[in-house]
Amino acid sequence: MPSPLAHSLAGLLLVQGARRSGLQDVPSLGMMAFATIAADLDFIPGILVGNPDWLHHRGSHSLLAAALFAIVAGVVAHVRGGRHARMFGVMLAAAYASHLLLDMMATEGRPRYGVPLFWPLPLYVNAPINLFLPIEREAGGATNFIASLLSWHNWHALVREVLVMGSAFVATYLAGVAVSFSRQRKAGSR
Repeated sequence: MPSPLAHSLAGLLLVQGARRSGLQDVPSLGMMAFATIAADLDFIPGILVGNPDWLHHRGSHSLLAAALFAIVAGVVAHVRGGRHARMFGVMLAAAYASHLLLDMMATEGRPRYGVPLFWPLPLYVNAPINLFLPIEREAGGATNFIASLLSWHNWHALVREVLVMGSAFVATYLAGVAVSFSRQRKAGSR
């Protein structure tokens, strides 16, 4: 599975799209950033009991969880109101779903390869292309878990994530600039 860094970079891609859609306030963008890593909050109960993987890659990494998150996002968007309420709800749901997509594109070094998209069924789905290296971690309490995250393998995985997601970010940014430039040229030629 990718690290929170890759998921956050995916959030930046979505924020870039959201800004073009009119969402620019800091609370909205912060909620989108949170949505990209929300599926990994399943680590917290496991860390508290000394087994970080206890609940990880189970229900929170499923289409059911994404649908529940979308419903909550829709309610939040409705309560928030404003011109872009629906777009905000859609963007929050997309941010959550991006987590599942990135996790599907990662090699996994342990049993239960892939993501349990159809949880509670024990069917794990993995994309045919693996762009990300797994983040290696050890069980045995918070100290061992955190220390295991600082391995050379994980630093290599982080560099790869930055290269992959950074390339995607640059490509989408340049595409946005090209679209804006094209619109300006059309408007100027009228």
